[in-house]
Amino acid sequence: FHPPICPNPLVSPDRSAALAVVEIPANFVTIRSARVVDHVRRLVREAPWPAGLEVAVTGSAAFGADYAAASENSHRRTLWVTVAAVLAILLVVYRAPLAAGAVLGSITLAALVAHHLLTLGVGFGMHVGTAERIFVFVLLYGVGVDYSLLYLSRFREFLQAGGDPLAAAAEALRATAPAIGASAGTDIAGLAMLSAAQFKIFQTTGKAVPVALLVALAAALTLVPATAAIAHRRLFWPGRKMGLIGEGRLWPRLAGVVTRRPGLVLAAAGAVLIVPAVRAVRMEFVYDTLTALTEQYDSVRGAGMVRRHWPPGQAAPLTVLIRPPADGAERDIREVSRRLTAALENLAGVADVRSFSQPLGSAGKAGLTRLALLAAGKKVAAAYLGRAGSARLTVVLSAPPLSNAAMSTLRRIRQTARSALPEGFRADITGATAEMADVRAVTSRDFLRVAGLALGAIFLIVLALLRDAVLSAFMVASTVLSYLATLGLTWAFFVLGCGQSGLDWKVEVFLFVVMVAVGQDYNIFLAARLAEEGRRAPPRRAAREAIIKTGGIISSAGLIMAATLGSLAAGEITLLVQLGFAFALGMLLDTFVVRPLLLPAFAVWTGRTGRPLGHGGIRGASPPGGDQPLPDD
Repeated sequence: FHPPICPNPLVSPDRSAALAVVEIPANFVTIRSARVVDHVRRLVREAPWPAGLEVAVTGSAAFGADYAAASENSHRRTLWVTVAAVLAILLVVYRAPLAAGAVLGSITLAALVAHHLLTLGVGFGMHVGTAERIFVFVLLYGVGVDYSLLYLSRFREFLQAGGDPLAAAAEALRATAPAIGASAGTDIAGLAMLSAAQFKIFQTTGKAVPVALLVALAAALTLVPATAAIAHRRLFWPGRKMGLIGEGRLWPRLAGVVTRRPGLVLAAAGAVLIVPAVRAVRMEFVYDTLTALTEQYDSVRGAGMVRRHWPPGQAAPLTVLIRPPADGAERDIREVSRRLTAALENLAGVADVRSFSQPLGSAGKAGLTRLALLAAGKKVAAAYLGRAGSARLTVVLSAPPLSNAAMSTLRRIRQTARSALPEGFRADITGATAEMADVRAVTSRDFLRVAGLALGAIFLIVLALLRDAVLSAFMVASTVLSYLATLGLTWAFFVLGCGQSGLDWKVEVFLFVVMVAVGQDYNIFLAARLAEEGRRAPPRRAAREAIIKTGGIISSAGLIMAATLGSLAAGEITLLVQLGFAFALGMLLDTFVVRPLLLPAFAVWTGRTGRPLGHGGIRGASPPGGDQPLPDD
């Protein structure tokens, strides 16, 4: 039995655990702090601990180091899953190994070129981290395959119409280049708007993505058509019909329903999306990095050990620095510190406060505190009293340090400090909770800025393609609705279905720019064909033709995009798993709800089909003999 003569806040009340605090003079997600963590862990591994003693290195810096390691592991795993998924789906869609190999080979070469360009950019001051590379290369494979698939499907149309292979390759390029170019424009412009954000990861991703997508576009417009011109009919060996989704019966039947009852289809499809979208509007995101890692990581295991013996905030407490007024007036900083300590220790969400007036924390009795000051007064003063009349307090929160509850307590601490301190005194607060609260404030503003710029840029590009403001505005608005519905459904899956605490805060921004930019591709592919058909037929028949002729190819492209972006779910980090699920779901909603239902129903209902680029339409829009008349509904 050891009587607690002087209780140590770094020793648990049951005296079965202890903390050793290592202060690192760097942000908790920097390379410098990661190196310190690695050094400490090496020392811990080499120390001769007694048998049965459990030791772990945890805290905000350890979380950051483990998060970086998990990102590296996720990068390797995601790339392999992406390539395998793309190859498998291409083989199913094309039923031709040479065509699948040509597309995958072209885009893989584009990925290698993009990798070297980004590496070259790093030498000129461009920052491209692991998280950015994962996102960029998965996106590059997705859009690159989509562009290639659109071109090859049109090339096959011209071949089947009996055209010369070289002429068919050229005509297919002329017919699809405007749609592919507009699609790439929305992808690049929308994602490039991330560079307008203040948060560093958003900025660097916004600079890296356009480089990669430009390379993918170049490959789709050069390597793929060149391969088609060289291989021509052999490209589709063994010659069976491409396995496009629903091409035989689904799209003609769906086209009949949409064109006969456009108002009902528009209302029903809109209602399906609005219900989950309402939930997304009032969603609170999760900022706790700890929830993003599994227990195989040392920081997570150590955090669990801390929670068994101390309040959750013990691993990463707040530091409150009291600064005296600038006028230099003499005031007793010890009394000011005592007053603020008394005000904070009774605040909801605060588990403990340690300061000069109570260095042992709330558990230390008055007599024991005086004894501690007598025995180690100089050390206590050095720890809690600074130069020029300043002082500091250590505040332990009762909630996990990066949680929304902790950030709410931080707001109350700031309000309490302003009212408790004498006039002229200022309280600055630092620590993992304070840094994450600043991140939340900055990224909330970033989302509004990026969303506004992306929507504006994408609207202008779609307007330039279709030259119809109402139809263009509807296309952008329907994609925003699809984004909100995806966000709501993703929340329901992970929170209600999987029991997670919420969606990672980065899901909101990355899902938005991908949905409104890349998700717009399928609208553009359909709208471009709708505008072509609208030159020759009334809106109802034009919409029917567009749905039938693009349904199989766009659905196949959407499935490929869903698979490539969904491969992010193979990562080890909760963010990647949630993003992979959300991307896949969003692409499927855009492909099978927004594009075949909302857009053509709106076109028929309003009589708007847009006007294609070029004099008299897109040259080579239809292959010779390729437009057989269909009965008008």
